[in-house]
Amino acid sequence: MESNLSMEDFVLDGSDDDDVHASVIAMNIFINNGFSQSRTHSIFEENKTYSPLMAAGHSFISFLNSSMTNEPDHIERAIRELKMVQKLCAGPPDAFLKKPKLSRVEMKNGQWEWSMSLEEVLQRQIVIADTHLYMSMLTFMKQDLTGVVKGGWFLRKSWKMYSRIYGKIGELCKERSERNPDEWSHLSTTGTTVLVDDDNADNDDETPAVLTPSSGQPAVVDDLQLDDDESHESHNSSPVFDQLPPLTDDMTTSTLLRLRASVSFGFGLFNLCVSLIPPTLLRLFNFLGFHGNRSVGLASLHEIAAAKGRDMKSPLAALALLWFHTIVKPFFSHQNLELSGSGVLPIETQRDIDEAQRLISSNEILYPDAGLFSYFKGRVMRMRGDLRDAALRYELALSGGSLQKEIRLICLYELGWLRLMLLEWGENALTAFKQLQKDSKWSQCYYVYIIALLNGCGGGLSATVHTGVKSDEAAKLMAQVPALATKQKNNQLDAFVARKSSKYTTIGKYVTRDDYCIGLLELLYLWKCLPYSDKDLLMRIYDFCNDYSRMEFMGVSLLIQGSVCLALGRRDEGVDLLSMVKDCDVRGDNYCRPYAGFELALLNDDNEASSSYMSLKKSLKSVESKYSKYDFEHRLHMRIHSILQELKPKKSESDVA
Repeated sequence: MESNLSMEDFVLDGSDDDDVHASVIAMNIFINNGFSQSRTHSIFEENKTYSPLMAAGHSFISFLNSSMTNEPDHIERAIRELKMVQKLCAGPPDAFLKKPKLSRVEMKNGQWEWSMSLEEVLQRQIVIADTHLYMSMLTFMKQDLTGVVKGGWFLRKSWKMYSRIYGKIGELCKERSERNPDEWSHLSTTGTTVLVDDDNADNDDETPAVLTPSSGQPAVVDDLQLDDDESHESHNSSPVFDQLPPLTDDMTTSTLLRLRASVSFGFGLFNLCVSLIPPTLLRLFNFLGFHGNRSVGLASLHEIAAAKGRDMKSPLAALALLWFHTIVKPFFSHQNLELSGSGVLPIETQRDIDEAQRLISSNEILYPDAGLFSYFKGRVMRMRGDLRDAALRYELALSGGSLQKEIRLICLYELGWLRLMLLEWGENALTAFKQLQKDSKWSQCYYVYIIALLNGCGGGLSATVHTGVKSDEAAKLMAQVPALATKQKNNQLDAFVARKSSKYTTIGKYVTRDDYCIGLLELLYLWKCLPYSDKDLLMRIYDFCNDYSRMEFMGVSLLIQGSVCLALGRRDEGVDLLSMVKDCDVRGDNYCRPYAGFELALLNDDNEASSSYMSLKKSLKSVESKYSKYDFEHRLHMRIHSILQELKPKKSESDVA
C-alpha cells in the first residue's frame, strides 16, 4: 500500500468491499499523523454509523486517545462511545447506513428467511468483543479496587466472545481448506505457533501446538474455554451464535482470512494483558472463568501485524507489540541490575530492543511521519541507555507542532522523565512538568508533587548547582498536593504522593535541598529508571546517598544506595545496604522493606538451573506473602509474577514427551 495516502483515497460508495478498503486507508492516514489534515481526524467519527468496520475504527481511536491521556473525563467519554458502538452492532440488520449482506436461511419450520450473512454477524461479534476489551482496559486505568472488579467483568464478556469467534473461524478455515485446497494454499498464511497453557496461576506446563487451517478450532480455545453459563446481559449484547448462517461461496477466502486477522488482534491483546496480572488478582479472574497466555497473545498479534493492507488493525497490532517490548517488559520483567553500570545490556533487553527495531523498520515505509512510531523510537533509545539522544528525539518531535495533543503529551512526559534520569533538574525539567500540569487533567497532585521537588532541589544533586532553590515555593506546592489527590481510596499513586507531601509539610522549615533531592531519586527508583543510567550518573547518586543523613528518609536513601551499588558491581556492599533497610526505622515509607527484600531475592538468580529458579521463586513468594498494605503493592506483585514467568526454565523435548 502507498505511504502517501490522502483524503482523496477515502471513498464510501456502498459496494461490498468499500468499507474494508476505506477503513484501512482511514486508519493508515490517522496513524501517519493524518489528523493534522482537515477533517481527517473525524473520518471514523463521521462514518461510525455507516458500517460495523467504521464503528470499529471509531471505537479504537476513542480508546487509544483516552488511554494516552489517562484523563478521567476522556476515559468516561470513550466508555460511552464504546457502549454506543456495542448497541449499534447488537442491533437489527438495518442499524447501519450501509445495507448489510444477507443470506437465505432455512428455519426449523421449513420456511426460508433472509438474515444477516455470516460475514456480517462475525464482523459485528468481533467489534462487540473488542469494545468489551477496550472498556476493561480503560476501567483498569482508574487504579481503584472497584475498577479492578468492573474491569474483570468486562474482560469476562470479551473472553466469552473471543473464544467462540476464534473457534468458529478456525472451523470455517478448516472447512474452506477442505473444500478449496488450491485456493486456500495460495492465499492463506502459514500456521502460527502458540503455546497451550494448563496452569492458571503460574503457567508451569507448556505444550506446543500449531494453529493452522487444518487444525480446526485452535487447541488454546479448548484450554481457555469459559464456563457454559452466560449472563442475561451477555445474551442480549450480540447476535445469537447458535443461529449463525452456514459458510457459503459468497464469503471469499480473503474475507475469511481478514476476519481471522481481525479477531486475532483482540484475542492476542486479551491474552497479553491478562498474562501480566499477578496471581493475587488472577485468582479473581479465574473465578470468573478465564486466564491468559503471553505466548498465545504475542503469536496472535504478530499474525495480524504481518497482514499489512488487509485489515486496519495491522498497524495497531504493531503498536501493541511495541508497547509490550518497550514499556511493559522493561518495567515488569527481570533486568539484571548488576549489569547496568557496566554498559552491557542484558540478553532479554537486547532481544526486546531488536524486536522493537524490527517492528519500527517494517512500518517506516507505510508510516514515515507517524508520531506514535517516532515515540517508540525514543523508547528504544532509552532502553539502550542513550538518554540524551532520546531526549533530543522528543524535543525535535515536540518542536514540529504537528503532533496530536495526546501524542504530544506522552512525548512531553517522556522528555520530562529523561531530564530526571539525567539528573538535570533545572528549568528544562520544570518547564516539561509545568506544561504537563497545564495541559493534562491526569493526576494533578502527581505533577504538582514533582514540580515541588524540582523547585526545592535547586537544579541537581551537585552542591554547585543549587543556586536556584525555591524552598518557599516548594513548601507552598507541597501543601497543595493532598487536596489535589483523588478521592478514590485505592488509587496507589495519588495516595503515595499525598502521604509523601504531608511528610515534607510535617518537617516544615527544617526541610533541606537534599531532602527534595532524595524525593526525586525515590521516584527514579520506583519508576525503575536506574537500570538505564550510566556509571557516571550512578556514581553521583551513590555519593549523594552516602552523605545523606536525615533519619526521616533514611530507609529510602539506603534502598536507593543499595540498588545503585548492585548496578556498579559492588554486590557485597549492596547486599549490606539492602539488609540494613529491612532492620531500620523506615518512618512511614512502608514499601522500603518489601522492595529491599525483592532486590535481595533477585540475587538468587545466579544461573538458569531449575534448582536456582525454585530458590528464586521461594524467595520472591516469601516477600509477596510477608508484607502487605504498602505503597505500590500491586506493582511489586506484578513484577514478581512477570519475573517468575520470564525466568521459568523451559521444558526440554524429553520432558514434554
